[in-house]
Amino acid sequence: GMPNTFERTCISHASNSQGRCWWTYVPQGVATAGRKVPLVLDMHGGGGCASHQYGSSGFKDLADLEATKAGGGMVLVWPQGGNGQLWASHGTAKAAKSNSKSLPTWDDIDFLEKLVAFMAKSSTKKDIIDLERIYVSGFSLGCMMSHRFSMERSKIVAAFGCHGGELSFYPTSKAEMDSDKSTYAIQAMPAYITIGDNDNAWFPGARRSWGAWAYWNGCTSNQTKNVSVSAAFQEHVASSCTNYTPTLETVMLVIRGGPHSPDSRATKQSWSFMSRYRRSGVLKALPTAPSETQPPQTPGNASSAISCLPGKLAVCFFGFAVAFQLRFLVLL
Repeated sequence: GMPNTFERTCISHASNSQGRCWWTYVPQGVATAGRKVPLVLDMHGGGGCASHQYGSSGFKDLADLEATKAGGGMVLVWPQGGNGQLWASHGTAKAAKSNSKSLPTWDDIDFLEKLVAFMAKSSTKKDIIDLERIYVSGFSLGCMMSHRFSMERSKIVAAFGCHGGELSFYPTSKAEMDSDKSTYAIQAMPAYITIGDNDNAWFPGARRSWGAWAYWNGCTSNQTKNVSVSAAFQEHVASSCTNYTPTLETVMLVIRGGPHSPDSRATKQSWSFMSRYRRSGVLKALPTAPSETQPPQTPGNASSAISCLPGKLAVCFFGFAVAFQLRFLVLL
């Protein structure tokens, strides 16, 4: 479970009769430093729990390190997925198009938007959150949710960086990309996508997703460069994009030989990229903050609505069940 020192927040939501929850961490000293810091959403993989992401992404240690730097720090949030510990990463429109009852039917775009609204307007941390710096991240299905939320709510997200996932139902033609951009009013979005080239289920889709983001961002050139962090790291950078400050880039970090597993090194690279960017006008774009609710508490600082698989089993569940279920449905 999550440490008992982490603040748990739950709101009523149609996707779960006992509510939807998340856990918040603020590094020591940040809350009293008199400065505003970014809000980071870090989402777990399919079949997993917020506690798995807390223990594996590396964001907690990174937040502690950033808090020691002048002007640094972040407010970290680990949300819990919906029924079955999944994310509805396909978006509501795609759920309807699939014409399948096998895909999640709830609205996680709505849940995450309400989470941000609560943190911005009602939470005990609202006065230290820099609303121009809201970033989303995650692993596997959590990465897919990061893609989708950034796509459908680009007016809220300043940048995203995630590992081991693709944009669910990524567009496969210029016409589809143009249609999605119009439908979701996609604004320029700094994107940092990390993936192992041995992640056979998701590497091809991650590459196509990178291409879609590069198109939406108006990027007209690309280059490949090695990263000093590791000889296995190689960045594919789409540049000469839409006019933006700072310079807009769309990046895919490929980890040579990397499997489908969390990688805290990729988290550090994502943070270094995301933290440069800002998004104005977020407060006006947010809905009314939801009311907090209190579902029954269980040992380990969890909601009774949450029943988690062990970490390794969760990854296995995702890799062999959700992955190929989605792959099959994409072909329908």
